[in-house]
Amino acid sequence: MTKLAKINQFNRSGAVYYKVEQREDGASAVTLSVDFERVPEPDHSYVADYFEVHRADADVLMVFGKMNFPSEKELRNKIEIYFPFHPFMHQFWKSSTKLRKTIQKNFELKGKTAKRQGSIASSGEKVQTLAANCALIVNNAGQCVADFFLIAAKDIWLKTKKGDPLNVSAIVRVFMSEHILLGLLNRCDEIAGELKKELDIPAVEEDDENLESVEL
Repeated sequence: MTKLAKINQFNRSGAVYYKVEQREDGASAVTLSVDFERVPEPDHSYVADYFEVHRADADVLMVFGKMNFPSEKELRNKIEIYFPFHPFMHQFWKSSTKLRKTIQKNFELKGKTAKRQGSIASSGEKVQTLAANCALIVNNAGQCVADFFLIAAKDIWLKTKKGDPLNVSAIVRVFMSEHILLGLLNRCDEIAGELKKELDIPAVEEDDENLESVEL
């Protein structure tokens, strides 16, 4: 993730714009930029009123759950989304920082508070485990949506070398309230703070939030 020596033009033939670059040490890297207007919409959607965010070995684990209404101690079902550290820092965290600060400011003006992550132990509820490395988060008048996508590692490795179009797979769409979204983003910001100190990831809020660099 060091400074790249040679910069080429973006390949814009797919939903993911990319450019392959040669570094001074002879290695190659690819810079990705997703055109969200061209990505497919997820076929599956989920309404969440519960969340958790944790660190795994090499991923950030985001858990979204549906409580068994009106109980607040049982989950009807949940989904788990594993998001690798590097795309979490370079794409998810950077692209959501401005939104998090905007919602936080509005909450402070209105005296509202973010929802804190839950701690309901698993009890045999239905669980679906997914993988993602790209996300789009939208807040529209209080209805919040997070679309999760996956750019396949195999495609990044092979298609960028050939100059072929690079696309994404739509994984799932998660609906949630502003209270849950702000709680989720606050927790993600805490984890990002830990990762910045522990990993050699030069990710800062002022960087271009739509770009991500991956070594080939």
